[in-house]
Amino acid sequence: MTSPSVLRGRSGPVAEALAVLRRTLRTGQGGVLVLSGEAGIGKTAIVSTVRREAATSGFRVAAVKGLTAERLSPGAAVLLALRFGPVPLLTPDELKYVSGLVDSPPVFLDQLASVLEERVGRTPLLVVIDDLQWVDHLSRTAVRVLPQRLAAHPVVWLLATRERAEAPAEGPPATVLDVGPLPDETLAEIGVDLLGEPPDERTRGLLGRVAGNPFYAVQVLEAVVRARERGEAAARIPAEFLSALRRRLAPLSETQLALLRLLSTLGRPATFGELTELSGESSAVVSAAVAGIVGAGLLAYEESTLAFRHDLVRESVYEELSPGTRRRLHERCAEFLLAEGAPLLVVAPHVRAAATPGAADAAELLVRAAELAAYSMPDSAAELAVAAFSLLGAKDRGWYQVGRRAVRVLANAQHSDEAVRVADLMLSRLGSPDEIAGIESEAARARWMTGRRRELIERMKSGFAGRLSVSSRARLLASSALAGAGEERGEKIRGWAEEARELAAETGDRTAAELAGHALGIIALNEGRHAESLARFRALRESAGDAYLLSEIIALQLLDRFEEAQRILTSIASAVETAALPTVAYGQMWQDFHLSRRDDAIVGARTVIAEARDFGNESMEADANLVLCSLALADGDPDGVRALLAEREQLKSADDRVLAENTVLLRGFLLAAEGRPGEAVELLRPKLRAALDGRAYWPWWPGWAPSLARVGLVAGDTWFASRAAEIAAEGAARNPGVATFKGLARHVDGLVTGDVAALRDAERILAKSPRPVVRAAIADDLGQALLRQGHREDGIVLLDRAWAGYTGAGHSAAADGVRGVLSRAGVRRREWTVRASRPDLGWDALTPAERKVARLIGTGMTNRAAAQELGISPNTVGTHVRSVFTKLDVRSRVQLSNVLHGQVSDGEA
Repeated sequence: MTSPSVLRGRSGPVAEALAVLRRTLRTGQGGVLVLSGEAGIGKTAIVSTVRREAATSGFRVAAVKGLTAERLSPGAAVLLALRFGPVPLLTPDELKYVSGLVDSPPVFLDQLASVLEERVGRTPLLVVIDDLQWVDHLSRTAVRVLPQRLAAHPVVWLLATRERAEAPAEGPPATVLDVGPLPDETLAEIGVDLLGEPPDERTRGLLGRVAGNPFYAVQVLEAVVRARERGEAAARIPAEFLSALRRRLAPLSETQLALLRLLSTLGRPATFGELTELSGESSAVVSAAVAGIVGAGLLAYEESTLAFRHDLVRESVYEELSPGTRRRLHERCAEFLLAEGAPLLVVAPHVRAAATPGAADAAELLVRAAELAAYSMPDSAAELAVAAFSLLGAKDRGWYQVGRRAVRVLANAQHSDEAVRVADLMLSRLGSPDEIAGIESEAARARWMTGRRRELIERMKSGFAGRLSVSSRARLLASSALAGAGEERGEKIRGWAEEARELAAETGDRTAAELAGHALGIIALNEGRHAESLARFRALRESAGDAYLLSEIIALQLLDRFEEAQRILTSIASAVETAALPTVAYGQMWQDFHLSRRDDAIVGARTVIAEARDFGNESMEADANLVLCSLALADGDPDGVRALLAEREQLKSADDRVLAENTVLLRGFLLAAEGRPGEAVELLRPKLRAALDGRAYWPWWPGWAPSLARVGLVAGDTWFASRAAEIAAEGAARNPGVATFKGLARHVDGLVTGDVAALRDAERILAKSPRPVVRAAIADDLGQALLRQGHREDGIVLLDRAWAGYTGAGHSAAADGVRGVLSRAGVRRREWTVRASRPDLGWDALTPAERKVARLIGTGMTNRAAAQELGISPNTVGTHVRSVFTKLDVRSRVQLSNVLHGQVSDGEA
């Protein structure tokens, strides 16, 4: 790598940046470099230097500069970067294809990761995004997520931003450099560079007033140079840059000033033709004016476009505009962009800036733009929706429709508090029952997410629905049924949902029908009627496509139909359009959990948590946390459980009823595991008392009933243990023909009554259950019962089987308990002493799933190819790869390949 060109005062940051590049060349591992500092401080100069050095050192370079005008074009920044240079990373066809995926961020990011994996190979890549603070939400997500996905590849991410930056918690090694002010001595050196001699006292005084900002310093020095060229004394330069700018603008003609104002308002570089069209002047007039502006050093040509030489100049020109002028210019830009066929999300910022109260057409355009961005850029969509609604009063044209659509956008964008706020504001001004029902149907999901469902339920109870049209009543009934799931008794909200379905069929209202079908599926799940739940969600395929596929998978798992569930999971994992969706990792996590594949379930849960945090799905994050808590309990790790519960309670939706109920259950089981069964019973008693009212699904989760019964028995609480048996019996009645539910009912009954015949019956039935821990648990309880009755030989056989089942499932606490029972019976087993825990590092530390992934990745497969080979999601492969790298202490795929070859040589791989 050659020595960098001189950049005054920045040798330190440049050296650190080049060190990151060298590390990537040496190890083949990715890296992240973030430059943080105020506008004009020199970040772009450092970026330019690093780009040149990277290019001469064998890196391919993909670069883009963030623009305010593209903040609402999802994925624009990262896609432009990948189209950079004479040999872009993305072909035109790939660009078109990937651009079409922006409405599904997980798929968009997965496809970008796959393309980069294939393109990079062993050729290092530098991805540069300057002015990160201006880029769109999806591109910002990409530069957070993709470095983690591509950590094992030689990809360096160079990001420059005005925002305060911190090193990412996960992903490849990250270096954050705060680019600060230059000292006076360095500014004097820059003065020598530009003036050809040391600055005089007056110039040094001016430089001392720029607060170490090199951009301001260069502006001062260039003004001095121009004054000397004219044979004049250097004019006094005020400390405020706006004042300095006014002096530079003063000699310009009105046409030149008008062009600068237009370009500052447009917010992005413009072609000569665009400037001509926007200004309304002739091309000759614009040409002459532009020549003068470029000559004054305010604009510069960037390929075929004209741009401000620095963002500060553009921002300063814009700040000088009066509110009226600014509004008129934004209006002109909006009209021009609309006429040119620009996307609504590009036009929307101009419409928003130009709009005045009561502007119905502007509000319509803004809410349309918000609808387009609801899934790809939820925060931006929410801003646009609120802006659209805020333009109109209750008496303005379009207020109701714009407001209703704004509530829908806010709910879809998961800005639930704002959705409820807007809905409640509208409801306070509405008198029409049908209009009220329309707003409530849009706000139902937001009320659910915020735990503010009672208003809708009480409205339903008040007889309000009787004053509605048939269509509105159908939607309100269906929405109320969904809102009531978890709040009201199952039979009551089932009645609402059934009536909604009948009314929807009568009116042909597909939306109401889908809402009602969804509600009935959830109600069936909460009542433990899993066959009905499966049928309800499958019936929705005709109207909703695969939207409820995950609910189908969960129902199949609860019915012990794991092979069917796996076929669906494998199918969607192999499809490009759905492979990266959280659905895949979430469904696979539960599949592995139920089938006691502990290591895979942990990887799945961590993958789900990472994806949920990337895309704001707290419900999935909470369920993944539940899986990790359950496995930590099974492993006898109370400290780990407490730490996970603390994370759980930090979730915004921690007070949601379903989440809170599961948290109470976990705390109860933790108390029992710590030898405090009496406290556990008191905590859990209200939950068991209300378990059969159809409000929650937890009573029907296989395996919990025996655990609850044991807690009651140890605490000496007969009612508690008997209630657990009652719940298990009801579960069997509601799921006829399912071995697990039938066997658990007999298991818990035998456990509570001490009926060994019932336990024997349960052991026979549960032999057909596909759940290893369920089989181990009945072997455990029956084996102990037989020992107590003196049937030593039969009891020991069953306890050996229980120990093996628990051990295979990673349930260390239960396995240790069985070993203790056998030891007290005088039994010793060689496998107890030779069984060693898996080491933390080295090839032996890898789980079976990690070894499969390591073999595939080590032979050169991409994450996507390995995912298709294994039938899992690319994100889950990524989680495995990060774990493999940590355990094997490697930093790149090349190093992994070397380790793999070593294992093959030793005959161990």
